[in-house]
Amino acid sequence: MMLTSVFAWFIISSTTAYGDVMFLRRGTNASVEISCEFPNITKDGSLMAFALKCHQNQSKEVQYLNLNSTPKITNKNTRFSVKKLPKSRKVNVIITNLQEDDTDIYWCVFYYNKGLEVQIQINGSTEFFLYVEAPEQCSCSNLLLYVLTAVALLLFFCVLILTRAYYRKPTVQPVYEDMRAVRSLNRPKD
Repeated sequence: MMLTSVFAWFIISSTTAYGDVMFLRRGTNASVEISCEFPNITKDGSLMAFALKCHQNQSKEVQYLNLNSTPKITNKNTRFSVKKLPKSRKVNVIITNLQEDDTDIYWCVFYYNKGLEVQIQINGSTEFFLYVEAPEQCSCSNLLLYVLTAVALLLFFCVLILTRAYYRKPTVQPVYEDMRAVRSLNRPKD
């Protein structure tokens, strides 16, 4: 799964014309905050709306915020929340309770009014590659755990016995010689 996601990220990032790519790695049931900065535009354009889009199969709109009204959640999911920071050129999107299928490339789109009926769409300069990891299952079975514990205990006792045998005081063996059979050369014979 991870290899295909990374491969898709390389292909998509090489074929799109965005500036920066930010890699965000999170676990399932975690949350992530995506911060989008308004691009510079001429004086006569006013920011009207903001959208967060993703690449899944086609470019689909995940979240839409009309700055003159309340946020409209496109995907009917309450896991997404949008905050426009006052006196700042940023919009923060918070995605909570992440799932594996949230792994995707996200980008921000800004809609500007330029006149009565003219609307300009400008993509943000940063793409966000969000990778959501699934929790890994323990592949250890109970039998394997018991076998490893038994082997560790056996090795411990072997080391203990060998250490005790190595550092044991040697027993003193007295050396006695039978001197009766030895005759002295200087002694007279009877």
